Parts: sequence; C-alpha cells; structure tokens
Amino acid sequence: MTHFNWWIDGGIIGLYLVAFGAYDALQRRIATAEFLREWTGIQVSPSIGEWTSACQTGMFAALEKAYVAMVVAAFTGFHPEIGLGHLESGLTISPVQLLIERELTDGVRFLERPLVDEASLGLDVIESIGFGFERNFLQEDHTASRFRQASWLPVFYGRNGWTPEEDQRVQEKALRKVKELVAAYRKPAGREDALTKARAVEERARRELGAA
Repeated sequence: MTHFNWWIDGGIIGLYLVAFGAYDALQRRIATAEFLREWTGIQVSPSIGEWTSACQTGMFAALEKAYVAMVVAAFTGFHPEIGLGHLESGLTISPVQLLIERELTDGVRFLERPLVDEASLGLDVIESIGFGFERNFLQEDHTASRFRQASWLPVFYGRNGWTPEEDQRVQEKALRKVKELVAAYRKPAGREDALTKARAVEERARRELGAA
C-alpha cells in the first residue's frame, strides 16, 4: 500500500493506493480463492490483473497487469484479461492505456492453438516447392493470403526492446489512434424512438425508487 499526501485548500489529506499486484497481495488473493474452493466446493477467480497502482500510461503499467493475469492463470486455471485501461488502482481509466493493453492481450492470444486444416496446411504448395531450388514459399499466393494470420503485427509496440523513448513513442501512437477514433465517431441515427422510451423508463424508475 502506497501513501501520498496532497495539499488541498491549505490542508493535507492522505491518499492510499492499494498495490493489488504486489507479491504479498497476489498471494493472499490466490489463497482466499483456494480456501473458498476447499471449504465450499465453489471455484472462484482471484479477480483480474487490472488493478495496478501505476499512475502513468505506458508499457510498465500494462506489463504489471500482465504479470498478475499470468500468475492467476498459472496457479488457478482462470485466464483473466490483462487490462481494461485503468490506472491508480482503478481510480482512473485511460483510453490510451486501454489500447496499449488491448494490443498486448492480442499478442498473448496469438499464442493460442491455431486452426490446422487442409487449407491452412497447404500440402500441395509444400509438394510443389519441394527443396526450394527453383521457387520459395514467399512467392506463393497461399503464403501471402495467410501471412498476417501467422505473424503478430502490432500497431503500437516495436520490436527493439524497452527504452524510455520507445515507451513514449508507444504512448504517442496510442494517443493519435484515440483521437482518430473520437473524430470518426458518428452518433447512431434511427434510434430516437427507442431512446425516448428508455429515458421514460429511467425517469419513472428515478421517481419511484427515489420516493421509496
């Protein structure tokens, strides 16, 4: 647990950020889930890898979440998502962080068992290439049509290792993508009647539940 002091209106308030991904906290989460399984016979998940105490966007926050998710998967059989863009122990959500973590999750999913069938194997192409004395697989349409399925081609991540400059570059690319997505948004049309009815139900619920 990390403690911060903030100055507000001339006074000091204390803020605690719980480090859910710390070794001891993770151990207790898994132990609690195991205790419930042994005691009640009900298998529950030790939660997700989402709640990092990191306060800044970037690869560190994503990898901290990935560590928690993979430990949970290894020791419990549950496979939680890596992250949903939260920072500061869930107090903040960042669209930039969400895109970074989504891409990292896609990279892990790339390791899942691929579909192997007659079309994907391409035995006829293998036979026609032979030892590759005259042609190679990169010249074949079969290879070109399946190249992206067999290669992880990240949008934000590089393959040159982590550096502060690389981390900044990843954040900047993700931020540009967020701005593109926001700019491309168009309010859906043709749902006005449904939305009016939904708002009427919501308003009635507020009145009745508020009165109760």
